[in-house]
Amino acid sequence: MWGLEKCVPIDQCRRMAFKSAHSDYLSPIAIGVLADENGVLKLFEPRPSDATIAMREKRMQYVRRYQAETTWLYETAIQKVDEALSGKKIVRLPSTLNQLALDLQRETTINSSSCLSCWLSA
Repeated sequence: MWGLEKCVPIDQCRRMAFKSAHSDYLSPIAIGVLADENGVLKLFEPRPSDATIAMREKRMQYVRRYQAETTWLYETAIQKVDEALSGKKIVRLPSTLNQLALDLQRETTINSSSCLSCWLSA
């Protein structure tokens, strides 16, 4: 459910992993004993497999690249609006975000391996 390979409940009193008789099931009594005063059951994930770690690292690379590209797009758009409002340059305002991105791509060199250039060429 949370993208964990395996999760193990934590015994709050003993501050250690709880070993259940059935590894995929917790009884209502066990949940009641393991939950804290707010009814929260704390879990942790033992060491995930190397494949899962590699997949998570790759996903994080995509997230960081997306964040960098959207930040660049936002900052460039703000700069264009600022230039237009300050009178340095007359800019026609695009009707859509796609048109804005295409205009910015024409004016600025984008690394061909970046996500934004891949999205714009699609």
